[in-house]
Amino acid sequence: MSDAIETLEASVDDACGAFLSKEGNHVRIFPLSGVRLLPSAVRAGLWSAALKTGGGAAGRRMALERIIKSIDRLALESGPSATLSLPGKSRAWRRYDSIFIGIPDEESPLPEDEVSLAIPGRTVHPGLCIEIEASPPVEGGEAPDGKFAADLDSLSLPEGIIVRTRRPGDRFYPPGGAGERKLKEFFIDRKIPRLEREYIPLLASGDEIIWAVGHAVSEKYRSRPGSRQFVALTARTVKDIRDL
Repeated sequence: MSDAIETLEASVDDACGAFLSKEGNHVRIFPLSGVRLLPSAVRAGLWSAALKTGGGAAGRRMALERIIKSIDRLALESGPSATLSLPGKSRAWRRYDSIFIGIPDEESPLPEDEVSLAIPGRTVHPGLCIEIEASPPVEGGEAPDGKFAADLDSLSLPEGIIVRTRRPGDRFYPPGGAGERKLKEFFIDRKIPRLEREYIPLLASGDEIIWAVGHAVSEKYRSRPGSRQFVALTARTVKDIRDL
């Protein structure tokens, strides 16, 4: 039993070194694609260490166990944006391939810079730590779900598409919807917390949103069966711009 405990503790230490980092008033666990491969006991140890470092640990053991199970579900089962309230002012929140635990910094500056989308090519937005690969226009194809991969009808796309965060007045055609809506209303309907909305990468032309990365492609621009040409986009997050 002693050997088993030592092995588990060593595995948790390795996981913390690989996935956990301190960022101001909270910690970040990244990437979730790697965390998901860990045994459940090691993940539990990682969440426990993150709670202790981020200041979100509960005093009673049973309460802590419930919190750890809830964070595990947040990492494994939730959508790209979700939030979990913790004791005090702490929260656990997911943003794409990361989990954050602690007190959100409401005053941190938002990544307001915009980057032109290269079609075809590779586009990097440093402030959002995201890169998007775009294929050359090709014939036919079926549209994926619009989360981290999207097929766009290349013949209907406007010129000068940029990657940025949301702005007042942004408009969006939800998939399967009856028409145009305010992007803010779409996010509210999806129950996306306000703080998380600010960091969602958007492909935009003026105030019209083409793709809310991690959520949906505009009905107006998505590729459909019978589309003559489409551009395939794939997005991925990176921990640091130096990783690119």
